[in-house]
Amino acid sequence: TRTGSLAGLRFLMPALGGLAVSVLAHWLKSDLYGTGTHLARQEFRNLDNRLGLRETLGKWIASVATLGTGASAGREGPMFVVGAGIGALWARWCKLDVFWHRRFILAGAGAAVGSVFGTPIGGAIFAGEALDKVDRYRDWKGFGCALVVSGCAFFVFKALNGGPDLFPKESGSAIGV
Repeated sequence: TRTGSLAGLRFLMPALGGLAVSVLAHWLKSDLYGTGTHLARQEFRNLDNRLGLRETLGKWIASVATLGTGASAGREGPMFVVGAGIGALWARWCKLDVFWHRRFILAGAGAAVGSVFGTPIGGAIFAGEALDKVDRYRDWKGFGCALVVSGCAFFVFKALNGGPDLFPKESGSAIGV
């Protein structure tokens, strides 16, 4: 039957996604395997251009191929790296100093994670913790930037994708309206 032939294809889809990611990694000559957080962490600490346009776009396309074909992978790692990469690219294009470059990476990573998972505060905290596990880089103003950007990204994501209301209306109001 027609349904039986498509059922067999469903088991091949993760393998086809893995093949697509392997071809993409070879073509881009990029490190697309794993979560990629090591690239974001190296960029945050050393600012050595490890997280460029090629790595950011490659990680995004590889994540779409992996998750879209049903392979076993999480969303937080790829979103974290894509957000940090966008922040690093903006900082590099604006020719910002080291201080602001790090804040842009932190804000981008926090915004990506916070918006997709619906937790802007958690996204900002996660970005700060994941970017600097060893040195415990503490920049409260940087955390504030990440929190504001993460909150804005969350509301834009909700506006574009819909979902349940943040503040649902109740049928009976206390003021009788």
